[in-house]
Amino acid sequence: MLGTVSSLRRSSFTLATFLCLTVVLFGNSQAMAERVLIVSENLPDMNEVKQSLQQKLRKHTIDDFILTQQTTYTQFLQHVQEQKPEALVLFDNKALELVRQLRSEKDPVLARIPAFATMALNLRESARDIPHVAGIIYEVPAFTILTQFRAISGMSLENVLVFYRKSRFEDTIREATLQLEREGIHLIALNVEEAGTSEEAVDKFIADHLERKWQQKDLQAVWILLDNIILARSNFKSIWLSKAKSLGIPFVCGMQPYVSNEIKLCAFASYPEYKDLGVQLGDQILDYFEEGKRPEDIGLEHIVSTRQALNVSLMKAAGWKIRDRELDAVQLIR
Repeated sequence: MLGTVSSLRRSSFTLATFLCLTVVLFGNSQAMAERVLIVSENLPDMNEVKQSLQQKLRKHTIDDFILTQQTTYTQFLQHVQEQKPEALVLFDNKALELVRQLRSEKDPVLARIPAFATMALNLRESARDIPHVAGIIYEVPAFTILTQFRAISGMSLENVLVFYRKSRFEDTIREATLQLEREGIHLIALNVEEAGTSEEAVDKFIADHLERKWQQKDLQAVWILLDNIILARSNFKSIWLSKAKSLGIPFVCGMQPYVSNEIKLCAFASYPEYKDLGVQLGDQILDYFEEGKRPEDIGLEHIVSTRQALNVSLMKAAGWKIRDRELDAVQLIR
């Protein structure tokens, strides 16, 4: 989704290739397995997620509805009516928007099909007013990113800066602040909308406030929240990359491409482990089918398994320490 600068404004997490399962019977029962419809784009990054999800749901019938830029709600509705799925799996925000429309159908069976979502930007906010939705929040929490980076670097993280939009990420920031306080990390969260919501106002706010100190307090790191308004095409090179080179403090985030030598925005990233994400989402669906839990009871969970990447050359060039004994499971970029 955000792997290249040109895609920053219209970001959309990458999704998957066509997969399906044959019909499976339950043990000694003659009943047909429940049908699950996966709604996703046909993009490569979702292979691991969909394959592990398929394995987890191997006793169920899996169908795919592949999204394109030309996909209409009418096409989606027709497919749902034909396939009659007992559950929907949603990858990306476009799939969420289709289900939002589905909830308005007069047929109560269609309107109440449970949905399980992931790989959507800011899922907590995007699914807030869509009933019967559970899922896995794709963004790795600040708590995970910063505590992992602290363990690897041995750096004392007392004050960490983040920019956010209050209209969309207030709950995310509130949760992160409370979690980090328990670790002795003070999150300095600046709402970019204080100066207005236009692209120019947001960019100027970031440029004016992205510094080494905040109100005389030294900053030890900058956490980059994945938001295509804050991290945008208009400011990526001129502000973010420029400040990352000049400030002399590490930037950390939840996207591996930003740690690469081609971009060098972040020194460290903690990002989703795709196979385990598929398993985690599958567990939610099985809780619905086998345990009778409603999506409302399951709710939205944080991702539990991550990969880590560290730009070693950037760390050494800046004079930041690295604890070699903590690097066994870390992708090292030299």
